[in-house]
Amino acid sequence: MYIAPNYHITLQEWNYDKDHVHILFKAHPKSEISKFINAYKSASSRLLKKEFPCLREKRWKEYFWSQSFCLLTTGVAPIEVIRQYIDSQGKKTRGGNMANKACKFRMYPNKEQKIFFAKTFGCVRFIYNQMLSDKIACYNEHRKMLKNTPAQYKAEYPWLKETDSLALANAQQNLKQAFKNFFTNPASGFPKYKSKKTIAVLIPLIIKRVPLNLKMGR
Repeated sequence: MYIAPNYHITLQEWNYDKDHVHILFKAHPKSEISKFINAYKSASSRLLKKEFPCLREKRWKEYFWSQSFCLLTTGVAPIEVIRQYIDSQGKKTRGGNMANKACKFRMYPNKEQKIFFAKTFGCVRFIYNQMLSDKIACYNEHRKMLKNTPAQYKAEYPWLKETDSLALANAQQNLKQAFKNFFTNPASGFPKYKSKKTIAVLIPLIIKRVPLNLKMGR
């Protein structure tokens, strides 16, 4: 992880499974974690393709890693328990099958955290719908696709600055993917506006600045 120091990140534990990797790391409060993850994907992809040229024939399209990732804080969970879980990933049992283990987490957000999540969901739903509306209006008027980003709306809607930028960026990516799906396969349907009932599928679990109270089970 020669790129980690550039982002003030220290690797604690690493392991892999059949189709994903687990990384436990420490980060500085001002670390740009999303940029670090993208840099990690790019660097590791280059190294793997260099060492294993046959991967070029096995890949789906031109990508090695998917664009998605799951980012969690450890909260009050014991670090050693998390280390043991990561260390167990990919290990085989005596019968030759992959060992299936899991950690269950139950979240108990307090009043402040509930407000934080409600604001995040609302802002993500708003930015998705607003960007979709502006794209439609631009196409109807100029017959071209508008290239808009969440950052362009923060001057007009300053309350968007209170929301994690990574959550807003995921709304942008989801909208981009919705248009891609439509143009690739029109039967999938034109992108639709999101309501409170559908917002849950828009945002991957991103808990970056709000530690939660967790109870662990097996």
